[in-house]
Amino acid sequence: MTRKLLLLALLLFATTPAAHAQAATGGAAEETFCSILDQEEITLADLFRLAELANPALAAAESRVQAWAGRVRQAGLYANPVIEFEVEELSTRDSSDRKDKVSLVQPLILGRRRGAAVAAAHAEQAAAAHTVHSVRRDVFLRIHTLWAEQLYFREAHAALGELLRVANHTLGIAQTRFDVRAAPESQVTKALLEVYELEMTQRRLVQEQANGSAETSSLLGGVRVPLDRLVGTLDRDSGATCDLLRDGAVDDHPALHAAQGEIDAAAAMLRQAKAARIPDLGISLTYGSYRAIDEGFVEAGLTVPLPLFNRHQGRVAETQSLVAEAQHLARIVHNKLKIALEAARQRYLTARDQLHATVSRIVPAAERGLTQAQEGYRVGHLPFLELIDAQRTLARVRLRTLEIKKDLIVAEAELMSLTGTGPYGECGEAPW
Repeated sequence: MTRKLLLLALLLFATTPAAHAQAATGGAAEETFCSILDQEEITLADLFRLAELANPALAAAESRVQAWAGRVRQAGLYANPVIEFEVEELSTRDSSDRKDKVSLVQPLILGRRRGAAVAAAHAEQAAAAHTVHSVRRDVFLRIHTLWAEQLYFREAHAALGELLRVANHTLGIAQTRFDVRAAPESQVTKALLEVYELEMTQRRLVQEQANGSAETSSLLGGVRVPLDRLVGTLDRDSGATCDLLRDGAVDDHPALHAAQGEIDAAAAMLRQAKAARIPDLGISLTYGSYRAIDEGFVEAGLTVPLPLFNRHQGRVAETQSLVAEAQHLARIVHNKLKIALEAARQRYLTARDQLHATVSRIVPAAERGLTQAQEGYRVGHLPFLELIDAQRTLARVRLRTLEIKKDLIVAEAELMSLTGTGPYGECGEAPW
């Protein structure tokens, strides 16, 4: 019987409009997933879309909003009436000599406590909704950072491949000179060590790339994104970022709105606690029959609690402190956001200046130095250590240039996340 009832309940649920809507939503999400993963090129905007559909932190935050919606509905419901059945004055000699009574008792909520409870739940729901936007920004920022790192790994692999070709060429020169006894074997060993160090760097990047891929998958609800299909570039036009450096502010950040919602909720709780000092009344209406004389009667009653001892003094003091706490926490959130914005600005400016100096002066100098060292060593005018130093210098400069470009993108993403611009706004613009 229990199994049949369970199957019947499942069948009824499957035929409800809510179930159909949920199934349709799930089907649309699955279709979106498949369409994105089947694309030949996957953009940063595609990753953001996948996160909207599958990120567990974002889903948990949205579920919290729905939970508070239920709390709002519950807070607005009135207290249920109570039906009481009583038998009074029952005679021990004659069982028919008694009074049968049925009473309807209804509590009356006074002091606008119910309205304050609804307002508090509404404020908490609003704060939870702003928290969803804040979580979305955090998730997008982390995905943005991982996307930039994957581009860095890809370009670093290409740069290391070129550097390995140069190092192997140097190793060949050293081996040739050693074979004709024009150089000691130690030069071959040093050139071989240089190749080995570059290969170790490649392996380290492969491991870091795998770690980033695993984290990206966790942010996307376990979905594995083919890294070879990610598109984008580390070269960015910094013109749009100048406005963020000059005019960007955090005053409209959803974390601040969520903190203000907590203040509003605490204030509503305080009003609710103060309203609770006015006790609820209880009214009753009773109909009964007196069996001894076969006659009915009606009674009415009123219950008035006397707030002599408990006037919710402790609850009022507690909620007053909660209001003050919420106000302090809001100031803390604002200060942290301002500090984070200034730090992101400084990181961006530092990376921008470093990139300009590296690309315009250091990279060309390192490339010329290596070319000159290779030719000088080949004709015997420069010692082998000069060639190795020039080779290592170029390798460090190439990799450092790519790292600075990645840092510049991450700093720009932090600025947009903090100020709510580009893809980090509530509506959002399609990122590159």
